[in-house]
Amino acid sequence: MIFDGDVLTLSKFTASCFQGGLSTALQVDLRDPDTSFRWGMRSTDIQINDVVEANSDFGQRIFGRVNAQVELTGRANGGMDTLLASLDGGGTVDVKDMRIATFNMMNQLSMITGLLGIKQEDFDETRFESLTTQVQLRGGRVFTSNVQANGNNFDLAGNGSFGFDRNLDYDLQVRLNKQFTARLGNGQLVQSLLDPDGTVQIPFAIQGRLDGPPRFVPRWDSIIARRATDYLARKLFKRKSSQPQDPQQEQQPGMYTEQQNQASEPTLQDLLTQILKK
Repeated sequence: MIFDGDVLTLSKFTASCFQGGLSTALQVDLRDPDTSFRWGMRSTDIQINDVVEANSDFGQRIFGRVNAQVELTGRANGGMDTLLASLDGGGTVDVKDMRIATFNMMNQLSMITGLLGIKQEDFDETRFESLTTQVQLRGGRVFTSNVQANGNNFDLAGNGSFGFDRNLDYDLQVRLNKQFTARLGNGQLVQSLLDPDGTVQIPFAIQGRLDGPPRFVPRWDSIIARRATDYLARKLFKRKSSQPQDPQQEQQPGMYTEQQNQASEPTLQDLLTQILKK
């Protein structure tokens, strides 16, 4: 610890805590009426539940091992609310073996997953082998970008934010893996949401309060748009199949043109134009 002209510097402090390791550095400017500070932190295999239980009433809900690196600035004068609102900075977060107790994401999305024919599992939890994200703090909110979570049956991706007031707002996509998707059958809704790699994506939003509980809302606009595109593509293919073929345009077996490749994935506008002009 060093005092230099009313500037307090803690260059490096390491400790074993929350069943993991913590390394931190701090600089506080005591000359500033707002007591501005700069803080850096690196964690290794810290247990989420231990941290949450020590700092909130959300214990026994989120489990996993956190590896994070964060650098922040802020103002310490004015109470906890002022301090949290002043935090500015960011870093990266990597969580291993994450488990959210009393929460099943597939059940929360049952409005759409039920239509897909997904059988709801009996246990009430969600597990991810890993979760990574970039975080940015400003204005009393934590913004998480490029969220990537990998589970046994599905992956999760998206962006969003939550506030220290416990309000959250996220846009996410669940991607059911190829093996899980294969169990859904060949229904038209499944086929319309099926990607070329054999997976199914379900876009949805999470909104509300952490202690609400939050609302899980499927992005029906995106789902309906993909369903409409698939329907129109089928109609267009049926129309083209029923038209007589020009012998001069017949193609040798095994040949595949670039024009056909582009036409295999028509836009909604292209499909509407082709159908309406008939």
